[in-house]
Amino acid sequence: MDTNEQIALLAHTVSQQGGQLDAMYAALTGILMAAKEYPAVAEFVGKRLEQHYSGHLANSQNESFMHAFELSRDLLTTASK
Repeated sequence: MDTNEQIALLAHTVSQQGGQLDAMYAALTGILMAAKEYPAVAEFVGKRLEQHYSGHLANSQNESFMHAFELSRDLLTTASK
């Protein structure tokens, strides 16, 4: 694969992820709105985040991933209150 093909593939991949990120943002916004309105949803989201955090912490050796997960978890927890 030459350089132009690699650049084209990279550009295509990034453009596809943009749509996925928009969809994830919309879904997350809906969850946060529900969490603010319904305390049981906020509690459920918090428990699931902690469960996932524990699992990732035990299995991940990628410090950057764990740092990003911790920041996201904290933001979600704060936003849902």
